[in-house]
Amino acid sequence: MMMLNLIRQMTGTNLGGSTQPPEERYRSQLEQLTSMGFSNQEANIQALLATFGDVNAAIDRLLSGAGQQ
Repeated sequence: MMMLNLIRQMTGTNLGGSTQPPEERYRSQLEQLTSMGFSNQEANIQALLATFGDVNAAIDRLLSGAGQQ
């Protein structure tokens, strides 16, 4: 959860934007990623946050390993 908070701060999602947690805000995108076999919820959320909810860009990030440590 600490990583999600850091990402929220970096993307400014708590500054005047939606106060919904990313699990709710990106629910349909998360369902799409899960149905495509991307089962790591944390990685999916990070990819969606980094791409502002763009599923195609999130898939590119997930496949390239961007953001993984």
